[in-house]
Amino acid sequence: MALCEACGQPLPETFRSGDLVIRDNPPEALWRGEPILTTPTRIRLLSLLARLGRASTSALLMTLPGQDSGSGTVQVHLHGLRRALQAAHVPVHLIAIHGWGYELIWTDRR
Repeated sequence: MALCEACGQPLPETFRSGDLVIRDNPPEALWRGEPILTTPTRIRLLSLLARLGRASTSALLMTLPGQDSGSGTVQVHLHGLRRALQAAHVPVHLIAIHGWGYELIWTDRR
């Protein structure tokens, strides 16, 4: 379950932004009704970034329970997520914010 970075409260289990739908339980992401083929871990990262627009590396690490807690782990998962989003033709960029975290930027909301 994704938590609000600002208040720590649980976020709703289904998030919709235009043609993007993300369900947290079980983890699933759809673009224009088609599944985005990636791992549950990467869907949790996408969920947090899509809901908040940007998130610190520490907030993203909190979505990776039981995994190596280094920022390199986040980088590896975001690399895979970028590839999955590109393959699904989702018009977003995941941008690193030096020394802080990552931002999800829509390039086209059609």
